[in-house]
Amino acid sequence: MKKVDKLVRLLVEMVVVGVGLALLGLPVSWLMRAASGKKIVWWPKHARAMLVGTAFTGAAFHLICEISGLNQWYVKRYVRLL
Repeated sequence: MKKVDKLVRLLVEMVVVGVGLALLGLPVSWLMRAASGKKIVWWPKHARAMLVGTAFTGAAFHLICEISGLNQWYVKRYVRLL
């Protein structure tokens, strides 16, 4: 695989991880508010900043895992649990 292809694949993975984490974050915040007895605010004022920040955090975490070798370590030891 060419170096450019690897970089594109890494960027796609970073976007998928970042967006997936961000999309999961908002429903989790709704559940946490509901569990604490607070009124659910479906689209809070900080939602956009939270989603963008969470997406970048997820993408950065994936990049760190790739650079550090954690992804490779995990893949070698992966066993399906469900």
